[in-house]
Amino acid sequence: MKFFNKNSPAPFTRNREKLKRDLFHQPLTLPKVNLYSTQKWALIIFLSVILSLIIFSRMPSRTYPYSLGQIALRDIKAPQDFLVEDQPSTLEKRKSAAEDVRAVYDFDPNLLSEIEGKTEDVFSSLNEPEFNAERKVTNEDLEQLMGISISNSSFEVLEKKKFDAKIVDYVDTILSPIFEQKIVGNRELLLSEKDRGIVVRDFSTREEINLQDFSQILDLNQARFKVQKEARLLIPSLEKSLEKPIVEIVQGLIKPNLTFNKIETEERKKAAREAVKPVLFEIKKGEMIIREGEKVNPEHLLKLNQLSHLKTDRNPILYNGGNFLILFLILSVIFRFFVAGKSTIPRQWGHDLSFMSAMLILITIMVRIGASLPQPESLFLSENSLWFAVPVAAGAIVISVVKGIRHAAIFSVLIAIFATMVLGNKIDYLFYPLLGSFIGAREAVYCRQRSTLLKAGVAVGMTNLLVILCLKIKLGGFFDWQPLTGDLILGFSSGILSGIIATGVVPLIEVMFSYTTDIKLLELGNLNHLLLKELVVEAPGTYHHSILTGSLVEAAAESIGANPLLAKVGAYYHDIGKMKKPLYFIENQRGSENKHDKLSPNMSSLILISHIKEGVEQAKDHRLGKVITDIIQQHHGTSLIAYFYQKAKEKENSVEATVDENDFRYPGPKPQTKEAGLVMLADAVEASSRTLNDPTPARIQGMVQKTINNFFTDGQLDECELTLRDIHLITKSFNRILTGIFHHRVEYPDKNFPATLYPKKHETLDRESPKETKDKPKNGQEDRERDLKRLGIS
Repeated sequence: MKFFNKNSPAPFTRNREKLKRDLFHQPLTLPKVNLYSTQKWALIIFLSVILSLIIFSRMPSRTYPYSLGQIALRDIKAPQDFLVEDQPSTLEKRKSAAEDVRAVYDFDPNLLSEIEGKTEDVFSSLNEPEFNAERKVTNEDLEQLMGISISNSSFEVLEKKKFDAKIVDYVDTILSPIFEQKIVGNRELLLSEKDRGIVVRDFSTREEINLQDFSQILDLNQARFKVQKEARLLIPSLEKSLEKPIVEIVQGLIKPNLTFNKIETEERKKAAREAVKPVLFEIKKGEMIIREGEKVNPEHLLKLNQLSHLKTDRNPILYNGGNFLILFLILSVIFRFFVAGKSTIPRQWGHDLSFMSAMLILITIMVRIGASLPQPESLFLSENSLWFAVPVAAGAIVISVVKGIRHAAIFSVLIAIFATMVLGNKIDYLFYPLLGSFIGAREAVYCRQRSTLLKAGVAVGMTNLLVILCLKIKLGGFFDWQPLTGDLILGFSSGILSGIIATGVVPLIEVMFSYTTDIKLLELGNLNHLLLKELVVEAPGTYHHSILTGSLVEAAAESIGANPLLAKVGAYYHDIGKMKKPLYFIENQRGSENKHDKLSPNMSSLILISHIKEGVEQAKDHRLGKVITDIIQQHHGTSLIAYFYQKAKEKENSVEATVDENDFRYPGPKPQTKEAGLVMLADAVEASSRTLNDPTPARIQGMVQKTINNFFTDGQLDECELTLRDIHLITKSFNRILTGIFHHRVEYPDKNFPATLYPKKHETLDRESPKETKDKPKNGQEDRERDLKRLGIS
């Protein structure tokens, strides 16, 4: 097919002036940040972090569920050098270290000055005339002010002395020698620390001293007895009446200035315990932990418990950082191939990356769990039996159904790499998830029935059997029939489980990620679908047009390697928006008057354009899926409704009005996929074929070439994946289908085949009535071209 002469100027040269106008009248816009690229890298970083946490988590690889006195079912050897903590010895050393810690006592040297100041303030206030003028001071007032208990007789003495300041001097003189010593509240607790001594910490300066001699430390009873002794010596005989009140005041004011600090003492004991290093003894690699048939003793339990919690001695920050970088590089390179050469909008492949990331995380978690579960003690299970039971291939089957074999192959490679990392980089086990996923994806790629997924699961199970046999031959254990049988059963069950999981997950994926699978397309392609049955009633001409368009795009899609099922179903529904106003579209006008004759060109164009919006709303209401909705929205692109545009321009000449070409263009967007581009071309070609007066093969070929050229030069195919080679194959396919549709029958002799049954050449089965023939315009070709322009095809 030849779209333009290569010796002539390029097609867009003819529109040079228009291009200049568009170029110089575009508003100046600042460059925008590529948000899709930012989102892509953010997703890769997030996925790398999550997968590194899953794959390289320090979960114990195995446990040994033995208890004291049980019999070991098999030999257990140390896989590497490691140290075992002697817990009894460690606990004994830590207990001894805590007991050696001295108790901490806080000494408050300012307590005496605080008591003296308080006493002086109280007695000064009691001597003030203003205080005594208000009301008479009672014993309760003094007790409340001093915070001590005083007998009534002592209060009467003090009141008689009018709370003389000399009383304060006596109190201070008695208190001073007593508080020069240290006073504790509980002497028994202090004496319990006599062997170790105590730490005396100054409350003000925080200085500490170790005190071993407790002879100079008084308790409260000793201090109060000393008060009585000091009072007898200090108070003269002439003032012996003051002795009792003063003794009561001083004894009440005495408080411990050396207090036990329990919190600080416990913290120091805790630090001492933590400072004691565990008592360890070394176990060498290959050393026998316990032999088969041996009874488990406490030492065995100690070693097995430590073996279950082996951890690497690597720096955790560097170790996890290196793991993150490895995963980041793997994902970056793989996803680079994933998006390479894709011309679809970034929104779409960003959506696909999110879907694949979710599947990677889910399957990797399953692998991590399968590799971390405790190994049950059974003669029919080997070391990696539970790993063989993980349905790894389920992810590849689901992705193959939803997105195709290319995406599933990328996923299979990634999940095989990650599974190998989970198993400790055992490269031999790379092939188990890789080959099973490849086969599952291949068997599910042409899924037209739910049962296909179960068949894919059976194929995966058979592949798993072969891989397990190969691993047993290579690594040993092929002749150990008991564990071999168990592994084969689990491997085959894994394949079956993969198919079952995929069967249940695919419908959920369709809803959660708005994907439309081939299974869903088959359901939509049923002509008994509610929307199609409504279309055939409301707009029979549109229905017939859609069915023929579906036939055209299905054949063309097969020729260029697109999805024929998606293209056909998209064609069935591309004009459902016409049901709202069917009589405004030429294919539904059965001899009635043309409703556009009474409308302005702008109103007519708005009605034609509205069927796109109406179709999108219908698709959303009936849950047709995003891919079908996109085809409905894109099947006219931004093409021009030429007939009404020219009619408006003619009107412009008469009323000197300004006509904006954008008002007569469909809103778009332009087709973004091969299938949407095919529906656009087939829609126009099928409509154009109705305008041919004598549809000979040559005329059909010319019409198809002209129609496709118009879309090509108008730039409507710029954003989809159709190449020039694809367009050439599409043209050939359209020509073949339309030539078959408009084929001519041979003219049979009237004597054998009545003309009423078999029409003559160029006659149609739907004969026109004489009245219709009479009223039909003489120039039929012009009338057909006018109808074609109404559809937006020039």
